[in-house]
Amino acid sequence: MNQSDQGAMIKQVRQQYGLSAQQVADIAGVPLRVEYLMELGCPVRSDDVLKVMHALSVLTNEHSKASESRTTIV
Repeated sequence: MNQSDQGAMIKQVRQQYGLSAQQVADIAGVPLRVEYLMELGCPVRSDDVLKVMHALSVLTNEHSKASESRTTIV
């Protein structure tokens, strides 16, 4: 997967789960500009790529668990 495709995928997943770029950057421990650069397909350090990918994994899993545990009280 090239950087442009990877960036598009990161942005798509982030938006699909209603996450802000700031949330992803905060959990990843990277500056917000790094997350933005990744979404634009710009080259970033490989360790930052791993951090952002891990953060998305953590955030989307937590989001999924939260939505599964919601119940409607009638």
